[in-house]
Amino acid sequence: MLCLGGCSSDKLVNLIGVLEVVPPAIDFGTVVVNSTVDEEFVLAAPGTREIKISKMYLKNGTPEFSISGKPSSVLPKTAERASVQFLSATLGEFTDTLIIEHNADDSTPMRIALSATAVDPCVDNDGDGYGTDCPTGPDCNDENRGIHPGAAELCNGLDDDCDDAADEDFLLDRDCSAAVQCYGGDACVISGRTQCTENKLDVACFLGATTELCDGIDNNCNCVIDEIFPELGMPCMAPLDVCEQPGYSVCNETKTATVCDPDFSLEPVCCPDGESVNQSGQCCPTMPPVRCDYECTIDLTTRSHDCVNPPVVVQQLGYDLGLATIDMDPDGDQNNGTLYGALELTVHVCDPSGWVFNLADSPSCNGYGGDDGDFSNNGEIHLGPGNDGTLLYYYGNDYVTSPLLLQVPDFVADVGCSSATVRVGDRSVVSSESCFASDSVYGLRLWPTVDNESVPDAKWYLGLNRVVQSTVRRGEGLQQAHLCFQR
Repeated sequence: MLCLGGCSSDKLVNLIGVLEVVPPAIDFGTVVVNSTVDEEFVLAAPGTREIKISKMYLKNGTPEFSISGKPSSVLPKTAERASVQFLSATLGEFTDTLIIEHNADDSTPMRIALSATAVDPCVDNDGDGYGTDCPTGPDCNDENRGIHPGAAELCNGLDDDCDDAADEDFLLDRDCSAAVQCYGGDACVISGRTQCTENKLDVACFLGATTELCDGIDNNCNCVIDEIFPELGMPCMAPLDVCEQPGYSVCNETKTATVCDPDFSLEPVCCPDGESVNQSGQCCPTMPPVRCDYECTIDLTTRSHDCVNPPVVVQQLGYDLGLATIDMDPDGDQNNGTLYGALELTVHVCDPSGWVFNLADSPSCNGYGGDDGDFSNNGEIHLGPGNDGTLLYYYGNDYVTSPLLLQVPDFVADVGCSSATVRVGDRSVVSSESCFASDSVYGLRLWPTVDNESVPDAKWYLGLNRVVQSTVRRGEGLQQAHLCFQR
């Protein structure tokens, strides 16, 4: 209370002292080390008397915070400004409290909470020491820790050392060649291009995929000449008016296939209606034209196939053995629109012996028209083992007294490589190479009547270099089997 112009009671005035501080907390956020950030705060005296600031200090004395512009007082109805600075040379989180002591009516010290986080300016996403604002320098790929300035350059198509060039230390994509020494012959040279090795430390000559031509030359350097043309030099028949002229298979002009070159020193062959001349010069029942509603190939030499299920499930596939289940009616409804009526099986064989293939009606067929179970519909057709794997057998099911329905010698060549085709349908089998046909009711069946087989089906079973039921009876020589399904 103050006496103004005398001390009469009507002249006494109450003076009010109030101090306000804004804001109550200061968060500096993230601050790069060795960088200073300044934040301002305001002290206001909205009352009617001057407020004295007796002391302003940091409660914990954190050295990373400092105060500047400390006012000694705040006049009534005015405000004073001051600031807090943050500067840190180390990484981390920092907190403290700014204390302001004063003589306001409520003399409780004012407090401002302080907080800040000091961070490294280097942005290094992959942890290799290089990145944005890093002391070691920038990175040309901050998502791969193996790529940065000074890294060893690898042969991988990437700029490992950040010099704006990839694989510059390697002689890539250059012409190269390699020699293959075949037994008993001259060296075969095949060309290629240099490529990165698997360990990415060097280059090597990768030989190109060379197509074998029909030209008497080992084009692909596998020490075999014209191996994809097994019919080359074999007897053949060339069309001649209504007859066929015997000849021999020769390379065509483009060297991509063979053609039949007629030998007019031989007598032409003329067949009756309904028959045609096969490549061996025999008159045989004419096979239906090749039309595959579905086809696939099983290759034992590469242990690969392109068959899908249905209709083919390949259960075993090795370099010398194979086993597959064939479903001639994938829908299982005996509908002629989806039922395959015939399977045309073409085998490519080299130097055969033993059981070369076995097409059977029962999963337990073991050769010679029998099985290890009590199945009645167990007809089968197989190549071998007679005549070194060149004899074709056709066996009937359990309903026939004498199971051997057909025996065809020399179905394939006993020496070298050859191909042959047999078309098998419901109780029918026909082939033009060699020449035979059978429509015995005891042959392989599709949807037979109910008998000891229990549940009828349209499934056949194919053994490759083996019989279906066992690998004890096995063979050699089958290279490929092509399956052509016909409705």
